[in-house]
Amino acid sequence: PPPPPPPPALLTGHAKPVTCLAFDSSGARLASGAADASLVLWDVLSSSGLFSLRGHAGPLTAVAFLPTPGRDLLASAGQDGGVKIWDLELQQSVQALVGHSGAVWCLAAAEVTDKSGEVRARLVTGCCDGRLRMWDVGGGGEAPARYMGSVARQTNEGCASVAFHPAGGKALGCAARDGRAVEIYRVRSGEEGGKRRNRRVRRRREKEGKKAGTVVVEKGRKRGILDEEDEAEPDDEPQDGGEPVDFELVAAGDELCLAAVVRTSHKIKGFSFLPAGERGGGVRVALTLSSSAVEVHRVDKLGDDGALSACRRLHLCDMYGHPAPIRGVAVSPDDELAVTVGKGAMKVWSVEARAVLRSLPLAPPGAPAKAAPLYALCVAFVPGSLRAVVGTKEGCLMLVDCATGDVLSCRQDAHGGAVWSVDVTVTRNEGGEQEVAVVSGSADKSAKFWAVEPDEDSSNPAQDALVHTQTMEMKDDVVAVKFTYSQDAAKSLVCISSLDSTVKVFFADTLKFFLSLYGHKLPALALDASDDDALLCSGGADKTLKLWGLDFGDCHRSMHGHTDSVTAVKFVRKTHNFFSASKDKTVRYWDADKYEQILLLCGHVGEVSSLGMSRSGGFVLSAGMDRQVRVWERTHDMVFVEEEKEAELEKMFEKDLGKTMMKVVPGSGAKEGESDDEDAAGKDNGEFVPESEAAARKTIMTVAAGDRIMEAIELADAETKEIMTTTAANKRREATGAPAIPFRSNPLMMNMDPPRYMMWVLKSVKAAELEQALLVLPMMLVERLIQYLITLLKRKLAVELASKVAIFVIKTHRKAIVANQALVRPLKELQGLMRGRLAEERDRVGFNLAAFGAIARAADEANANKNFDQALTSEEIWGELGLGADVAAKMSGRKNDGKKKQSV
Repeated sequence: PPPPPPPPALLTGHAKPVTCLAFDSSGARLASGAADASLVLWDVLSSSGLFSLRGHAGPLTAVAFLPTPGRDLLASAGQDGGVKIWDLELQQSVQALVGHSGAVWCLAAAEVTDKSGEVRARLVTGCCDGRLRMWDVGGGGEAPARYMGSVARQTNEGCASVAFHPAGGKALGCAARDGRAVEIYRVRSGEEGGKRRNRRVRRRREKEGKKAGTVVVEKGRKRGILDEEDEAEPDDEPQDGGEPVDFELVAAGDELCLAAVVRTSHKIKGFSFLPAGERGGGVRVALTLSSSAVEVHRVDKLGDDGALSACRRLHLCDMYGHPAPIRGVAVSPDDELAVTVGKGAMKVWSVEARAVLRSLPLAPPGAPAKAAPLYALCVAFVPGSLRAVVGTKEGCLMLVDCATGDVLSCRQDAHGGAVWSVDVTVTRNEGGEQEVAVVSGSADKSAKFWAVEPDEDSSNPAQDALVHTQTMEMKDDVVAVKFTYSQDAAKSLVCISSLDSTVKVFFADTLKFFLSLYGHKLPALALDASDDDALLCSGGADKTLKLWGLDFGDCHRSMHGHTDSVTAVKFVRKTHNFFSASKDKTVRYWDADKYEQILLLCGHVGEVSSLGMSRSGGFVLSAGMDRQVRVWERTHDMVFVEEEKEAELEKMFEKDLGKTMMKVVPGSGAKEGESDDEDAAGKDNGEFVPESEAAARKTIMTVAAGDRIMEAIELADAETKEIMTTTAANKRREATGAPAIPFRSNPLMMNMDPPRYMMWVLKSVKAAELEQALLVLPMMLVERLIQYLITLLKRKLAVELASKVAIFVIKTHRKAIVANQALVRPLKELQGLMRGRLAEERDRVGFNLAAFGAIARAADEANANKNFDQALTSEEIWGELGLGADVAAKMSGRKNDGKKKQSV
C-alpha cells in the first residue's frame, strides 16, 4: 500500500484569527495577516516563521507580494484605511499609501511593461467607497510607489475582492460587497497606455490654450470629426482624497477600461480568473456564490471601444446544499435517510452516500409561484415511516412524504406564532391499536396536540392528514417539547419548556400536571429523555445541562462545559449517554451516570442548532448556522477520559497564551504582552517601537519541547558525569592490577553518547517550535548546551542545526553571556569552529551545485547531437565532462566489482 501522506504543517504565530494569505511567485514563502494587526512571513519548506511585521492599527484584510525586479517588496492593507509597502530585506515599512476614505478590503498586484520596456508593478486597492485606486511600483527610491489616480466603478458599493488575470495581468476583476456582479476591466499595454496619455495631455493643453486666448495645435496633427469627445481626466487634486496626480504621466484611466460585467443570480462571495486564455482575447472567471454553488463564466472579448462584451455561463457546480442556515435535522427510523430544513427548503439526504436525494421547496399548496417561501425551524420523523412533520416560523405545520416529496397535509393556521419545536410518538391505546401523536410548541404560548389520521377530504384514501386534538395554554412562549419513549398511553409523558425557565411534565393522555422542574436561570432550549424514561436532560440558554429524574423530578446533577447557549440534546438509545450541541460551535458527548464529559467534537465554524441521532447509535448528525451537516460516526478506538481532559486543558492553556502578544526575543526592543494601544502610546512619546520581531508564539507544544530539551541536557550531564567517574575508577583499578569495571549506559540514552543524544533531541523538535523551546532554558543550562554544541561542531555533526541554535541562544542571552567571564574562551572556540564548519558546508554545497549543473549541460549537449530515444551511458557523461577515460573506466570497474560481489 502507498505510504500515508505526511501531516500538514501547523504554523503558529498569530494571537487572533488569520484573515488573509499570499504566496510568493516561487511558492517557497507565505505571508499571513491576522486580526491582531500582525503580518508574518513564513518559510514553507522548513515550516517556520522568518519574522513578524507590525505597523497597522487594525485587522489586516489583504496581503500581496509585489513583482518588482531587484527589490523584495510586500504590500498589506487593513481596516485602519492604510496600505503599507514593506521591504522584506530591511524588515520595515518603506512607504504608506494614504488617501483611502475608509477600510481597505482588498488589493492585487501584477507585473507590467511600460512604454520604455521597463518591467514594473501595478498595485490596485479596493476601498469601502467603491473606487479602485492604482499605484505604479518600481524598484528604486525610498518611496517606490507613485499614485496614478482612481477609477470610478458602476456602483458605489464597497469593493470586496479584486484580482488580476494570471496571464500577464491583461484583465482586472472587481466584486462588490454582497453584490451580484463582477466588473471586468481590460488592462491596456504600456504602448496603448502611452497613446491614451498623449491624447489626454494634448486635449488638456488645448483647453488651457483656449482659456488663455491662444490655440495650441500639435504640429502635423489636425482635429477631425472622427476624434472622440473629451474624456474625464484625473485632476491635480482628485476628489477621492488621494495624492495629487501628475497629468503628464500615465494615469489609472489610461490603463483601465471597463470591458464586461458578469452577473449572477445570487450574491458573490469570491472570484478568480482561470489561467488558461480564450480564443479572441477572452477570459474565464470562476465565481463562488452564497448558494454554495460555483459558476464558470466566459467573457468573449476584452474590447477597447467602450462597449461591454458579451458574457455567458459555461459551467455550474452545485452541491445542492442549503443556501441559508440549517435550523433542524432528523434521521429516519431505518437510519438510511436524513432530513434537514431551513429557510425555504427541505432536503432529503442519503446518509451512506452523503448526497442529496431530493430538494423540496417549502411553500403551502396552491401558493403562487412568487410567494415568499416558508422558514422551517424544526422537523421530526414519524416513527415507522418516511413521513416528517415540519414546523415553520409562520406558524404552519406540514406533513411531508420524504419518499415522494409530496406535502400530505399543511395546517397554515396551526399556530399564531413561530413553531419552535415538534415531536412525534407512537402509543398503543386500550384496544392495542397504534396511534401517532404529534405535539408542537409555539411562540403563541400554546402547545397543541395532533393526530395523524387518514384524510377524509382527499380522493386518495391512503393519504394522511394532521388532525388537531387538544390544546394546552401556557403562561409564556413554549420553546421546547418532548415525548417520553413509553408506548403505553397511560405511562407516556410530555415535557414542555417555556420562557419562564421551567420545564413542566404532564401525562400525555389526560394532560394532567405531573412535575415541575425548575433550576435553570434562563429558558431550557432543548429537551430529551432516555429510552427507559428514567432521565430527562435539559439544555438551557444559561450554558448548563441538567439531568432530572422523571420519577420524583429531582435534579441529579448540573453539568457545565459549554461556553454558550445549549441548543440541542440527544440521548443514545439503550444507554444513558447523550450528545449536546451549543452556540459555541461544539458538540459534546456526556456520560449521564458518571456525570462527566467523554468527548469534545469540534468542526463547525458556526453555531450548532440541531442534532439528529441514529436509532442504532452508530452515528449522530449535527447541523448549524454554517450550513454544514456533519456526520460523526462511532469507531472502535478506545477513549480515555483523562487524556481528553488533559487535551482540553492544553487547549485552554493555549487560549490563555493567545490573549497575550507574541513572545519576542529579549533585548529586541519589543515587550511581551504589549498591546496596540501601548504601541501607539510609544510612538506618540517618541519612543522607538520596532516594526519587525520574531515570528513565533508560545504554545503547549513549544513548552513541551523546551521541557524535553532541559531533560535531555540534565540526562546528558548525568551520563557525562557517570562516564568520567567510571573512567577515573578504571584508571585507579588499572594501577592496582584489578579488572576494569564495565560501563553501563543509561537506557534512555538509546546507546548514544551525550553529544549525539543532544543532537537527536534537537532534531526531534520542529523547526517552527525550536526558537520558542530554547527561550525557556535557564542560563545554567544554556552554558551546558554551548559545550555540547562545541563538541558537535568539532565532530562535524549537524553543523547547520548547531550553528542555528548557538546563534539564537547567544543573541537571546547576550547580556548574561557577556557578564559571565567563564564563557569567554568557549565563545571564542565556538566562533572559530562555526566559521570554519559553515565555510566547509558552503563550499560543499557550491561544489555539488556546480557538478550537477555541469552534468546537466553535458547531458543536454550530448542529447542535442543524438536521438532522444538513445540513453547516455555513465562513461559518455564522464567523458563529456573532460575527466578522461581513466575516470570512466574506474567508475565502470566499481560497478562490475559490485555486480561480482552480488553474484558470489
